[in-house]
Amino acid sequence: MTAKILQKLRPLDFPECSKQAINYLVSCFSSDDHGSLPALSGTPENLAQDVARDYILFTSQNQRGHRRLNAIQELHMLEMLSTAIDEISQGSRYKLFNVIFGGKHEPVKTSLLTKLVSLALSVRCGAVLDCAALWMQEQGCHSDGVCKNCR
Repeated sequence: MTAKILQKLRPLDFPECSKQAINYLVSCFSSDDHGSLPALSGTPENLAQDVARDYILFTSQNQRGHRRLNAIQELHMLEMLSTAIDEISQGSRYKLFNVIFGGKHEPVKTSLLTKLVSLALSVRCGAVLDCAALWMQEQGCHSDGVCKNCR
């Protein structure tokens, strides 16, 4: 059974679907009850990853035509992600970051992460850089995923 958030996001177009998805994930990770996510039909991690995959990374085959963001839309997405990561509590930042960029390495994730780190460097967004550093440490500095992001 599909969760309410996925039903709510499905009819929306970019950027509204992505904005709502990010807001949903932020609310999940900044709630007092850190162990459970609202409106779930499956496990919390699976739903959060589905939302990120479908409405932030746009890599789901179940979407309305497997779409890609154009350069302007991608820049808008990077700004929304950077702002969300910067504004969420320090204890929840990496959870949000990891649900989007964690897991198996995919070209779309690698590309978006590389651009997010570049943006964070240029606008001095320490929260994103801290998350990227934790991600690199967790992955192992010489792992394929980290090395692909450093090229």
